[in-house]
Amino acid sequence: KAVGNDALHFNKDIISSPANNSVPSNVLNALYNMSDHLPVTLNLGITRSTASNAEIDVQQRILVSNPVESVLHWKAERGFSGVVTLSDLQGKEMYSIDQNESVSNWQMIPMTNLISGTYILSFRSEDGQVVRKKVVKL
Repeated sequence: KAVGNDALHFNKDIISSPANNSVPSNVLNALYNMSDHLPVTLNLGITRSTASNAEIDVQQRILVSNPVESVLHWKAERGFSGVVTLSDLQGKEMYSIDQNESVSNWQMIPMTNLISGTYILSFRSEDGQVVRKKVVKL
């Protein structure tokens, strides 16, 4: 919601006629005198609960080398089995492996064929938990 926008003053001064009653007049004058843009407010309703201890535990136990040049290294300190996916910021999958057996040693993902930029490394465990890590390729 744009504070002071009454939908009657498109490309007009917000204090011109017809009268703008969307906010009190002192607020309307302050908005007019302070900027040529109206502030925007956003109310969000969060329906999902916060992270559980199990989710926090999964997130804290995955280590990722960052930034990377030719090879990305990752390690799950307490072991990981599930799907590991590397995607670009548009969601295009660049690499994926189904890690059937739990591994706790360093794993490698080749990055030589990828351009420099930011990628998302996702870990989806067998119980459905997802951990995402931002990775920067130099």
